[in-house]
Amino acid sequence: ARAEAYRDRPESFVFDKDKVLKEQEQANDQKEAKAKRERREEFDIGWKVEHIPHCMGVASRLQSPVTQGMCCLVLQDDNTVRLSSTVEPAAAVNLEYLAVALQVRQRDQREPLFSLDPVDAANPKDSMQVKRFEPAWLAGTSVGEVLFQSDYHLK
Repeated sequence: ARAEAYRDRPESFVFDKDKVLKEQEQANDQKEAKAKRERREEFDIGWKVEHIPHCMGVASRLQSPVTQGMCCLVLQDDNTVRLSSTVEPAAAVNLEYLAVALQVRQRDQREPLFSLDPVDAANPKDSMQVKRFEPAWLAGTSVGEVLFQSDYHLK
């Protein structure tokens, strides 16, 4: 009976088929999104504002006059750098991230690196993944965590 209804109006069949396919695709997308949310929660994956280190700890260790809010680096006339408060987000720097990045540069003469790599390189689609930090001591640092979160969200 349904086929007879489409005999006189084949465009209706195409429309219904497209509608069904679109609904199936949306259902699959929702299912994948739910599974992704559950994995993120299970493994504590995702950006959270409370994960961002505050600059006050580093600023106080440097005996800086910056006491609250965002801070920036200011180049002085004598080619030295000092800390200063800023209200401009584009000028702000996270001192803990900067300190760790500078330590990597000083100790290892390189930039910090993170990669989320398949355990089984021969079968990367079905393989579990392993965290690779370079240098290895970045694991467990705030910079290592932000590099991991970034890499995960980009893949």
